[in-house]
Amino acid sequence: MRYSYESPANTKWGLKSEFNPNVVDPLTGLMGAITNPNGSLYNADHKNFAPRLGLSWNFAPKFVFRGSIDVFTQDVMPQLGQDNYLATAQVQQPSGNPYPAFYLSQGPGPITYTINGSTDTANYVGTNYSARTATYIDPNLRNPYSMTWASGFQWEFKPNQVAEVVYQGSNGVGLVPSAGVASSTTAPNPGNAVNINVLPLSIYQSTNTTLLSQVYASSQNYLTYPQFGTVTYYGNYGHSTYNALTARLERRFNNGFSYNFLFTWSKNLAGTAGSGEQFYDWNLTKGPTATDVKFMGVATATYDLPFGKHRKYLNWNTTAGYIGDVLVGGWTFTTIQSMRTGEPVFFTMAGSPYKQLPGQTIPNIVPGQKINVPNYTVGTNLWPQSNQDPFFNINAFSYPGNYQNGDAGVGIARAGNVWWPEYSLYKSWSYREKFKITVRFDGHNVLPKTRAFLAPNTVVNITSPQSFGRFAPLTGYSYSNWYTPNPNWQGILRIEF
Repeated sequence: MRYSYESPANTKWGLKSEFNPNVVDPLTGLMGAITNPNGSLYNADHKNFAPRLGLSWNFAPKFVFRGSIDVFTQDVMPQLGQDNYLATAQVQQPSGNPYPAFYLSQGPGPITYTINGSTDTANYVGTNYSARTATYIDPNLRNPYSMTWASGFQWEFKPNQVAEVVYQGSNGVGLVPSAGVASSTTAPNPGNAVNINVLPLSIYQSTNTTLLSQVYASSQNYLTYPQFGTVTYYGNYGHSTYNALTARLERRFNNGFSYNFLFTWSKNLAGTAGSGEQFYDWNLTKGPTATDVKFMGVATATYDLPFGKHRKYLNWNTTAGYIGDVLVGGWTFTTIQSMRTGEPVFFTMAGSPYKQLPGQTIPNIVPGQKINVPNYTVGTNLWPQSNQDPFFNINAFSYPGNYQNGDAGVGIARAGNVWWPEYSLYKSWSYREKFKITVRFDGHNVLPKTRAFLAPNTVVNITSPQSFGRFAPLTGYSYSNWYTPNPNWQGILRIEF
């Protein structure tokens, strides 16, 4: 049993801001204001007991059952608000005013900031509040925790050889984001904070086209708190689940040879706030995370080449044997073969001829059309990007009508599979008992040469489809989304003394 306690976060001088929906904003007279409270913004959590239990049972010769269940608490560490400790001015017309805020030849004119002497804070300056931010921390915030459990069987079917089947699961409960705001263009991530300043659900469900046109022209004025842009909320709303079945075959190192074959079938789900009307039903945005890998196989093998001292060949105490041992003896070969299915993707849209409210960024799925192109090949021309054959079928999507959101769900398609082979050849020997010398050669993506697939462009733009479903080129030190990496060899010399 483990117990932990984390005191509520604070700053050195206690300077922090907090959005309070029950206080009148002094700038606009509307409900919802930035305050500067003393003390802690949330209550202390004294219930962080974390039990762990493990069991091992040799119920039959050469058979073992193993099981465990654990609870792990996590640090909260929310991002304390500092919104009004920075003097901010938004030089922009009020929402809905189409005229320019100022002419470049004249400049914006003087800006006067008001500094509050008692709190050393600054009032927001401007008539358009889209850039005014606030931070809200749930006063009942507590430490999140994860539960993990596993059970499985091991069978020693031959000496030094083991077969194993294991079920593993975990559940992240009350997860708290660390930074960043949830976006409508990303897969579910319980680590993203939530913007609670959105349009009311009644607007998304309205059939009044006159009202919807007014909201479209000036959506800022219809937000829950129109005197703010983003109101970042930190609370225990994140949730994730993971379930996996793993099969493993292992030969422990014996007679110069070992191997380990591992296959995993898993699903990693998470949920957080969606966009548009989906903000009001978070179940609609729960789905495979960006790191979900359905199938993964890893094969490793190590083999001592049978040449040299204490090995089958060239094992003699002569000058020729010594020279042969130095040149070709004592080498060990290792390979790692990693294979996995593609990552899930999340589709958004651009270029729609229809009017969409904020948060309505998802396209529709066309029935009967497959999203992934079968038997995909990139084509004869890899670059420029527009000459590639698309990985996804753009005919599988359509634009939703005016003031509507699409029905393309989370993780409904996946990027391409990945196979990454690695090889290593190395040997070590001692010189006069004082020096140990190691020579190693590593090879990546050789024998055979393979391609790596990551997510291609997933922004559905039917009016300009040149980049949809295609892979970005390699730039700088970043990985391209589709590439055939060149073989990579590394030589390493290590001397220990």
